[in-house]
Amino acid sequence: ISEDKDTQDALNKITAQFSDEFAVIELAKTLHGTAWRWPRWDAKNNRIVWEMIPDDSVTMIETDIISGEITGIYTDDQFTVANGPTTTQVVRRKRHITARRIDVQWTGTTSGVQLQDTSQYNRFGILPIPFGHDCPQGKWRGYSVIGRTLRLVKAYHDVNRTVCSLLSDFVPKWVQYSSNPKDWFRNNGFSENDGVMEATNAAFSDRFIMNFFDKEKTEFIYLPSNATTQYDARLDKLRQECIAASPIPEIFYGNLATGNESSVTIHKDLAISYIDSLRQENGAPYDDLFNASLTLMGA
Repeated sequence: ISEDKDTQDALNKITAQFSDEFAVIELAKTLHGTAWRWPRWDAKNNRIVWEMIPDDSVTMIETDIISGEITGIYTDDQFTVANGPTTTQVVRRKRHITARRIDVQWTGTTSGVQLQDTSQYNRFGILPIPFGHDCPQGKWRGYSVIGRTLRLVKAYHDVNRTVCSLLSDFVPKWVQYSSNPKDWFRNNGFSENDGVMEATNAAFSDRFIMNFFDKEKTEFIYLPSNATTQYDARLDKLRQECIAASPIPEIFYGNLATGNESSVTIHKDLAISYIDSLRQENGAPYDDLFNASLTLMGA
């Protein structure tokens, strides 16, 4: 917010133009640990753009040894370019971005597109801006909210997949007892040959069992109700461990807290504190982003 009307009008225009970006930045920051945005002027379309730079493409960050501020970054991006319906080519772009210069180096060629290495003056001196989550002191890169629980989530997935496989693989079995199977098939709508064929068919035999017995009897075999009891208990324990290890307050998981853990006030205060910490993380990066955007607009 600015007291100057012209500046405030410019800020309102920036906010309206990039309103969809705020949620994307927050999502990338919390999931990947760091979201990068590079505000620059797009001469072709005559407007400001906030270029998204994937965190995994940032290979190195240069910082001032005294102030700790970022003085430049190196990026390495790979692109797959389609040349027709069945042909693709891979090109690689390496960039070194500083407040003074922007150096771009291409590797690979594409049909119909001339890619040339460039080195140009950084007119506005604007650098890519990192939005880091839960950054260690003095570091510009943060950590994902799922980083601490990734192994537990993987274990939960493996156990749950085993349970699902067990439930999908086991089908109810029809167990038929008869002293004369041929008569039974014949009396139940099958001819003798058809009965033999059906009984030996794989899809049918997986669900049908014929036993010789002195009298006729029919039973059905189902998966026992306690077959997944141990799995269910382990899943519940893993879920609790994921919540306990996560930096996200338990109240955001939608669980019903009970007993000594059921204090709504405690959980509410933790939730407010967590949201406030996210806001504080965004304060400085957004200041830099909007100030850079104002510079590009000449406001």
